[in-house]
Amino acid sequence: MRKQGLGEMLITKPDGSGVQRQVRIVYEDQGGGLFEVEILGDSPLQGYKFAVRQADLKRTRDTGQVTS
Repeated sequence: MRKQGLGEMLITKPDGSGVQRQVRIVYEDQGGGLFEVEILGDSPLQGYKFAVRQADLKRTRDTGQVTS
C-alpha cells in the first residue's frame, strides 16, 4: 500500500539560516516500510526524492547517539 500527504520541512543552510519548504511525504509499506520526501516548489533540489527506510528511522529514534 502507498500513502501520501503534504507537510513542512525545515532546511538548514550551511551558514545556519533556515528556510521552510512544503514537501510531499510518501509512505510505502512494502519491504518493511519506506518514507520518501520530495521538496515542492522552487528549489535547487526540485525533482529529487529522498527515501529513508522506516527501520532506520525507528532504530535512530530508539537507540541513536545523543548529540548536542
